[in-house]
Amino acid sequence: LRCDADGIQLMWPLPDHIDSAKVYSVIDVAKDVDGIHYIGQLEIGNKDAYPPVTPAAAFDLMEKFNLDIEGKRVLVIGRSPIVGSPVAHMARERGGAVTVVHSKVPEDTLKDLVGTAEIIITCAGSPGLIKAEWINGAEVINVGTTFIEELDSLVSDVDGDIAKHTSRYSPVPGGVGPLSAPILLRNVAKAAWAQMSTTGAVLENGWERETAKLRKTYHFGTYKEALDAAKKVDELSTVMDHHTNMTFTHKCVNGVDLEMEFFTFEANQITEKDYAAAQAVDELLSKN
Repeated sequence: LRCDADGIQLMWPLPDHIDSAKVYSVIDVAKDVDGIHYIGQLEIGNKDAYPPVTPAAAFDLMEKFNLDIEGKRVLVIGRSPIVGSPVAHMARERGGAVTVVHSKVPEDTLKDLVGTAEIIITCAGSPGLIKAEWINGAEVINVGTTFIEELDSLVSDVDGDIAKHTSRYSPVPGGVGPLSAPILLRNVAKAAWAQMSTTGAVLENGWERETAKLRKTYHFGTYKEALDAAKKVDELSTVMDHHTNMTFTHKCVNGVDLEMEFFTFEANQITEKDYAAAQAVDELLSKN
């Protein structure tokens, strides 16, 4: 992963032999233009987190056509971390009464839920999972698509005459899909501007954010005090399995500066793990 890139989009699903959690975790939140950290960031209060592009495209489409989901029964079909889960979260944030199902739900249960839903957002990527005749006048946003070689075309999760059983629906192809690339470019542009304005900035806790690292200098009256602090930080780093680079600068009668740097080695850039480690160091040294 390049630390000088403005944004990172990880194409998935990854091969089975790759630890996807480890790969996702090293993506810097500031460069996460495909929103893999989106839900977690929202939960801790970061309202500026970049949304996953396909769910964002679906909700842009709904807003364009004045589809208000507040107070309505919303059925999200699919639970993937990059589409189904964020879609459900976004729908709840907009006031929908959200139910999430998936391809493993028994057909009778799925049929009943489809029949009572007012808005259906399909994102299972399973052709024919939903029968059009199950739908009872709902508005349908087709997100899940699959390419069928025999038809040489994309098909949705809904099988049958969808126009006959819905009040409105997004087509496949040509509905949500074409909006995804512009949403990605929008996220990249925002990320680029944000990083231009924050690189080198000093955060509220005194850590300076650079392109690929967090940096902070602590001052001590004596070399022994600085060494003792460094030993404590090293012990903490071992527990957290995330070590800091430390540099000592002796200033004779003016004491000693201990500079610390955090960055995630695998990514050569800042990740959530670095922010957590920096906060832990602050808490540790503030007790001295």
